[in-house]
Amino acid sequence: MKHLQITILLILTLIQNLNSQTKMIKGDTAFWHNQNQELIKKLKLTDFNKIQADFSFRFWIYGQVIEIFKEDNQIKGELTNYTSHITKKRNDTLTYKIKLDSIKALKAYKVIQQSGILALQSDKEISGWSQGCDGVEYIIEHSDKYGYWYKSYWTPSAQDSIPEALIVMDFIKALSDTLELSKTYKKFEESLPHKGCYTIPGGMIITCHLNKTYRLGYLASTKLPIGFNSFISLYYIGKIRTNFRFGFQYKFDRNNNYDFGFNTSKSNLFIKNSNTYDFILYNYQKRKLDFVDSTCVNNNHQFGYGVSFADNLDINLGLAYMLDNKEKVGGIIGLSKWFYNPKINITLNSTIFKDDIDYTIKVSKSFFFNIMSFIKSTSIGLSFENYKNYSDFNINLTILL
Repeated sequence: MKHLQITILLILTLIQNLNSQTKMIKGDTAFWHNQNQELIKKLKLTDFNKIQADFSFRFWIYGQVIEIFKEDNQIKGELTNYTSHITKKRNDTLTYKIKLDSIKALKAYKVIQQSGILALQSDKEISGWSQGCDGVEYIIEHSDKYGYWYKSYWTPSAQDSIPEALIVMDFIKALSDTLELSKTYKKFEESLPHKGCYTIPGGMIITCHLNKTYRLGYLASTKLPIGFNSFISLYYIGKIRTNFRFGFQYKFDRNNNYDFGFNTSKSNLFIKNSNTYDFILYNYQKRKLDFVDSTCVNNNHQFGYGVSFADNLDINLGLAYMLDNKEKVGGIIGLSKWFYNPKINITLNSTIFKDDIDYTIKVSKSFFFNIMSFIKSTSIGLSFENYKNYSDFNINLTILL
């Protein structure tokens, strides 16, 4: 009798498993369905091939997955934000799940039902729908108790007003607005550790964070042939954005002549646009140059405020206070332009006094390596300096760690 009960239990379990896996999968099963199965497991999403809800819907948009379910006349939903976090030692998938309240879940359900998206075929079945490699792929899954539909749509905005593409775009906008997807994902990104690199699994865009960077280099001129410089940039302390930089430089010769400088800056004070920001700076320079003036040591303090614009142009203005044989008060002006394609930066800095104008013109070329490597970039710079009656050429070799 006991053996019979065990046999019956095994048969019932087998029947249940078979029934839960008998859905016919329709749509784009050749590529996207198979590729996403591992990601579905990582994100702990619902298995649509097994769920027996009256209606199940899943929408994949960049870094987010929306799931809506209807069962026993109740509407439920969940939003999963995700990204792949890459460091030198490991690669993790980070998630932030949000249970939708009943009102938002119902609104999302109505958008789905009224949009016409459920009736569309996958893009490969739509006449005139073009394909590409570097666009955006949206994936839609929906199922009932018997069928499972898996569909993908490559860059609907590039489909030249195909009616089906307009339906997809209208649906994406309506659902994004209803669930505030952009706002939610931005909140998720802000909560992530500010270190390592991030990318969406299967995506082509990689964003990397640097908490701090170090610059070390050789600095010298024809008159002061020995020297070095060093800079530290602190972008974050924990999750607090600091955007603070300080550094110093020192060059000298064997006759006790020297040029010492210290500088510091803080950015993102009042203008915090992602492409444009402001900054304040302080520079201090102490020089003893007997071949210019053997009677004094020059001390120069500079205070400035500037703006970095979206086209990689920096402009700053400020005040200068110089003390050697007498006190002087003047102004400073700085211009810097970064040219992205040749990786070249051109800088002009000038201190203007009533009886004197000092200036430095610098051109530097950068070479970038893998951001995860120990040395991230290197640069070589040449500059011409005019100070009082003294003119000199400088060379600077720097590595970024």
